[in-house]
Parts: sequence; structure tokens; C-alpha cells
Amino acid sequence: MTFDSLHADTDCDCVNEAFENTNQLFARKISKPSPKNADFKTYWERDKRPIQNKCSEVCQFKGISINFWDKDSENQVIDKYVTSLKTQIQVGKNIKDCILVFKFKKDVGSLMPSPTKKDPSHFTFFKSDSFDIEGIEEVNIIELKKYV
Repeated sequence: MTFDSLHADTDCDCVNEAFENTNQLFARKISKPSPKNADFKTYWERDKRPIQNKCSEVCQFKGISINFWDKDSENQVIDKYVTSLKTQIQVGKNIKDCILVFKFKKDVGSLMPSPTKKDPSHFTFFKSDSFDIEGIEEVNIIELKKYV
């Protein structure tokens, strides 16, 4: 598994402590019920850059936020996304967002735990050079509009 694209324009080694995980479930908010490559686009790929050029921030912008998904984290993850949706509803946005529950297939990337007090199940996912949406094994799609 290579990460040339990830490291192309930085001296930061974002995957130094990262690991592959093809056994456990993870979750990510996506914009529609059918996952696309665009749902796994990083801030960096969207031309957003951190204010400071610290490796910890650069790696966050080059990674993708996902959450570990199990019975213990499920409610916390749903609450996190529902809270963010309530703000969008206030501005009149039509809600189509979903939670994609999935497993990674082999060689699509590496993970690093990045929990916070508010988001203890948070991970950062770093895409390998060969990443494609086909490397995601869909387990479930949860429509968020039923929670708002």
C-alpha cells in the first residue's frame, strides 16, 4: 500500500502511527444514499488548508473523519450527525444526508484513532494511492431525516 499522493506536498508522515483495519465497522456521513468517491474527498483535495502548518493539522486536512461503529458508539455517532443536521435545517436545507456504515477492503488506506471528549469514537482515515469507492464494503445506510 502506497501513500505517495498523501505525502506529495508535505514533509509530514501522516501514516507513521496509522494501521489497516478490514475487520471492524466504521461510519461516515454521506450526502445521498448511494456512496460515491466524492463522499471520501479530504479538505486538502477540496483546496482547504489549515491555518497553521503543523503536521497534526496538515494530517487532519489530508485525512477523512470517520467513526468507529458498534453498539456502544452507535447512538453517539447518530447524535453527532443529527446535531449538525439541525443547523442545516434552520437554514432551510433539504435533508438527504445518511450515515454509511461500512468495512474497508484490503489496501484502501490506513486509520489512526483521533478521539476527542465530544467524539470518542473518531478516527482519521488516510486514503492509499489506490483508494476507490469500490474499496468500501457497504453494510448499512441510515437515513438521518427520520431522526430530525
